[in-house]
Amino acid sequence: MRPLSARREAFCQHYFSGTEGAVAARYAGYAFKSSHVQASRLLADPRIQQRLRDLREAVVERSCSDAVEMLAKLELIYEKAMLYKEYGSAQRAVALQARIAGFDRPLSPPEAPAEDGEDGENDK
Repeated sequence: MRPLSARREAFCQHYFSGTEGAVAARYAGYAFKSSHVQASRLLADPRIQQRLRDLREAVVERSCSDAVEMLAKLELIYEKAMLYKEYGSAQRAVALQARIAGFDRPLSPPEAPAEDGEDGENDK
């Protein structure tokens, strides 16, 4: 696939950063009057769609790499804290590891058991 023009690349960068399509088209140099139509055309273009996917993948890759590096550093802190019996520091390291890994979300409360007569069955 051949590379995008500078204007199309600018559109992708602006759109990917969260800018609305028509505004991204204007920032990329497309005419104000037709920017909403141009944005629609650009977003339907398979090359633009691929570029936006590539930008998303790059962000995910960087985020994962950063998270893995941070988890490794926190693991070293945890191990040293446990060695020196600094349990508060160890606990904080584990809490941060859980937050980074996404395990810090509260658990859903268990469903209350059905009371007599609420399960749709009659005891009679």
